[in-house]
Amino acid sequence: MRDFIDYLQEAFINASGGNTYDNSYSNLDLTSRSLLHFHTPSGSRITLSSVVGPRFGTSYSIGNKDGWISYLYSTRPLTDPNFTTSSERIPLRNLLRCYRSLSTRAVNHAVGHNLVYGRLYLPQNRLEALVASRVSRQVNLTLRAVSQGTLRHGGTLLGLAQWDDPKGRFGLETLASSDGGVLGLRGLWNATNPVSPTEAPELTAEDKERVNGRFSVGGEIYYGLLNKSGGMSLGGRFQTLPSHAGTPLTATVTFNLLGHMSATYAVMAGDCTLASMFGFNVYSYESEWAVGMELWRKRRPLAARAAIEAEEQAEEELAAATEARLAEAALAEAFWTKAVDVDGSVKDEAVRSEADPATMAAFSPLESADTATLTTTTNSSITPSPPAPSPPAPSPPDLPIYRERSFQAKLEWRLDDDSDNSPKVVYDPTTGEKITQADEPDEYSAGVLKCRFDQHMRLGLLYEGRYKSLLFSLGTDIDLKKLEAPFRGVGLAVQFSS
Repeated sequence: MRDFIDYLQEAFINASGGNTYDNSYSNLDLTSRSLLHFHTPSGSRITLSSVVGPRFGTSYSIGNKDGWISYLYSTRPLTDPNFTTSSERIPLRNLLRCYRSLSTRAVNHAVGHNLVYGRLYLPQNRLEALVASRVSRQVNLTLRAVSQGTLRHGGTLLGLAQWDDPKGRFGLETLASSDGGVLGLRGLWNATNPVSPTEAPELTAEDKERVNGRFSVGGEIYYGLLNKSGGMSLGGRFQTLPSHAGTPLTATVTFNLLGHMSATYAVMAGDCTLASMFGFNVYSYESEWAVGMELWRKRRPLAARAAIEAEEQAEEELAAATEARLAEAALAEAFWTKAVDVDGSVKDEAVRSEADPATMAAFSPLESADTATLTTTTNSSITPSPPAPSPPAPSPPDLPIYRERSFQAKLEWRLDDDSDNSPKVVYDPTTGEKITQADEPDEYSAGVLKCRFDQHMRLGLLYEGRYKSLLFSLGTDIDLKKLEAPFRGVGLAVQFSS
């Protein structure tokens, strides 16, 4: 789980118009890294965070052996009404690292805004600092510094200049580091379907059938002035856009100067995301592979649960009424077969006397009043009246019809769109307040289970979720090669923000 201060930092960058995923070569394989190399907590840790105002945030954390204090300030206030900082209402998909989607529309850069961030680690006495500024619509400058006594020269300094194309076609980054005197250049170019500064037009039926995705290529080159060494790498990525009607997927491939090649593939099918990675070196027999998965647990909000419970109760009452009517019809049919002869005459007078008058009136043959009087006063034979036709069995009431999912919905692992979009109003059973179902999503994410496995027979398990106002992460690493002591540790991290 990301720290709350990192979540705030990304929110401030996005609010100023930055894009940390679409146009950055360093985040080319961010989706696969999030699924295959997630961090499991070690020991126990508690983090408390708060946002004092729309520009300032703080965070305090304490663990078994260490802790930190973080501060963040930005001249760009977070005025987005959809953004929340309360741990009780933060969407888990925005906070947890998971499958990342591409953007289809260029953002509006906020020029002239700055971001200042600092974190002090105790008892290591390590200080981290970051200063970022958007000097123009295209250029963003960032300065990172780390100060610690154990580092060479007491610390390092990294400068980064980012150039973002306003039309979203490419992104360039230049960097300079005091650690080894490293100079570097990296960039990413969106070869197909770049972002648009205007709203994208609605897709036609023919366009929806196509594989609507974006292909990006990029690379990096760097050189160390002090150690006289350098490096280079190339990479490419194909990822479907949010407008794609099929299953979202991401595929990347990278190749560096030392001959190491790595390929990743991630696909999101409903609430489950699967990822795999395979890497090898063309100059040796070394290779590596890893597979990972994340499975989201969904919960329905109070309004949706109340509406579903009311619907289920109505269906149960309807089914009970139908069974009662069918039982009455079967009882009446059995009585008619037992009490009335084929010609319509009553077999046994005792049955007539014991039967319910309403039942006899409904199911006995019609007789005239004179014939009935004559039958009571005399024992002379009479000509029986023609038998009445048997009453038809009552038809059950119309039951709700559940249509089967369409073939396209099955292929895309989704449900068909519901045509009934009318808001339903229910009441909170605890407070009695109105809750409109239209104001709440049909389902929301309540937690995610992550799992990874690699060629070293190491298994990682992590569950992240929310309990009331607390966000928690519970995970462990298991080494299957050491079955006598497979667990390498179990950790629990708890976060609270207000």
